[in-house]
Amino acid sequence: MLHRLIISTILCCLLPAVVFANGYDTYSAPIAWSPDSSELCVIQGCGWPQPQIASQASVQIYDEYGRIQYDLGSWDAGSPSYSPDGKYLAVIANGQAQLFIRDGYEALDPVDLEGSGLDLAFVGRPDEYELAYSVGPRFYGASLVIQQPEGGNETELPKPLPGDSAISLRQCSADWRMAFLLQSTDPGAPAYERVYGFDDDGTPHQLTRPQLRPDDYHESNICFMPDGSLLFQRGGWGDWHIFRLDPSTDRETLLVPDAQQPSVSGDGRLIAFTRRSYADKQKVEYDWEIPPGVWVRDLATDQEWRISDNENEAEHPVLSPDGRRLAWLQNMEGEPRLMVRSVIGFTGVLGHPDSPSHDEGAEEYVPQMDEPLIEGAYDDELGEIDSTAEPLSPKAMEISYVKFECTNGDIIFAVHHEWNPLAAERFLTLVNSGYYDGAPWFRVIDGFVAQCGISADPRLNREWDEATFPDEEVLVGNTRGMVAFGKTGDPDSRTTHIYINYGDNSRLDEKGFSAFAEVWQGMDVADGLFRCEYNDQEGLAAEGGLALFREMFPEADYIRMATVLGGDPPAWHPEGDAAEE
Repeated sequence: MLHRLIISTILCCLLPAVVFANGYDTYSAPIAWSPDSSELCVIQGCGWPQPQIASQASVQIYDEYGRIQYDLGSWDAGSPSYSPDGKYLAVIANGQAQLFIRDGYEALDPVDLEGSGLDLAFVGRPDEYELAYSVGPRFYGASLVIQQPEGGNETELPKPLPGDSAISLRQCSADWRMAFLLQSTDPGAPAYERVYGFDDDGTPHQLTRPQLRPDDYHESNICFMPDGSLLFQRGGWGDWHIFRLDPSTDRETLLVPDAQQPSVSGDGRLIAFTRRSYADKQKVEYDWEIPPGVWVRDLATDQEWRISDNENEAEHPVLSPDGRRLAWLQNMEGEPRLMVRSVIGFTGVLGHPDSPSHDEGAEEYVPQMDEPLIEGAYDDELGEIDSTAEPLSPKAMEISYVKFECTNGDIIFAVHHEWNPLAAERFLTLVNSGYYDGAPWFRVIDGFVAQCGISADPRLNREWDEATFPDEEVLVGNTRGMVAFGKTGDPDSRTTHIYINYGDNSRLDEKGFSAFAEVWQGMDVADGLFRCEYNDQEGLAAEGGLALFREMFPEADYIRMATVLGGDPPAWHPEGDAAEE
């Protein structure tokens, strides 16, 4: 049974972190994304009397934008996990493994964990998987058990010594290996928590190197990369670092210093983590030079971005499997609040390994990736953006709908392909690339226009700066609510800038400004954008330009995320006809 599992299991989506409030080291995050990145389960609680479990925490389901969909109740809860096919959700709840069917969130019969409550996770392929959970004494003696989600024979996985506690099973999607954390009962052990794996015959063995360090030196928070390497954090209070283990050579590499709680995107290009400056349980201050908070690193370029902009303690960053969004818990006045933010707006569309943004001579770990994130968007020889690349998301035959989730509300655009086919295609390509995610509304003038189109990522601005496309016939003009691309006085100079007309700007029609879309919903949101006019557009597009803009206009509005909406078109129209107001 164990051998079959070793060769047939797949990486689960549950990723590790460290809890709020008291600094307990944990083995799985209280946040889990569904496999399709459409929703996430969050365990929200302030008191964590034991690792993994929050007292009387709310178990809540949010959509991909952080809007609550279901409240599953209040439990002593922890360790949410989705099944590989997305059919089930499992959580630790009141000392039991509680399963839900996601279609309506019907609760199934729970499994008694016999006092453990250390961790649970699904293991297996989307068409054949089981539930793994820890059973037995919470610290000394807990075993890992696997069984079918809706009941069946239980199989206990072996552990090195009978008295040890085996916790936090994780799997590799590349070769189906399993790794787990071991809590040692030996007072002379070189580390209290260590990372173990299984030989081909099922015998456990230590994967990481023994560490001759003090008793509080731990290894934890394990997760696999798509290439088969293992990430884990090692350290003690205020001294955590993220390491990478290559199982083929047993070589350990320091991947991210002064960091903890690693989370990896499904394609392996991004890693999220936290840096902290906090008082531990002994009230010892650790004042790191690097600002604390949630960070994201692009492993292809080794560039980093600090995502959380609040000095309050941030925990549990978990990247969505599609790599577009990051969720974490932010400590707001003593309460953990879920934060969901687009990552692409900060890191941009990650460069092709052969692109100029990648330093070919640098010795750095580059995940094994066959294609760039946007299929067909790069020229393999030159490494440049191909402005004719097809959009990824399906578009309607005549109209596509795009949502701009802005800091002051949502704006829905109806993109009319017959009005301006080239403009419609360019706009959808930019939206799908994440170009507008995080972009500011930098030119908002009463009675005239609201303009955006400078990316939050300077790399994207450089890549698209010269990607002009031809002018088109003005079939629909510049009246209130109509949307058009900006251009210079030169012909065929449209690139990325778009604007919403506030009033009747028909004088722009004769200059070749042609509408390609209309505000379908949210004209009131467009009207409410913060008024500002920033004329240094070249500076705004460069490194550090967005920070200067924020200093000058701290109340300016931004596009959190732009998305092409699938399925049927929205059934609503703006209050009143935008073209007639």
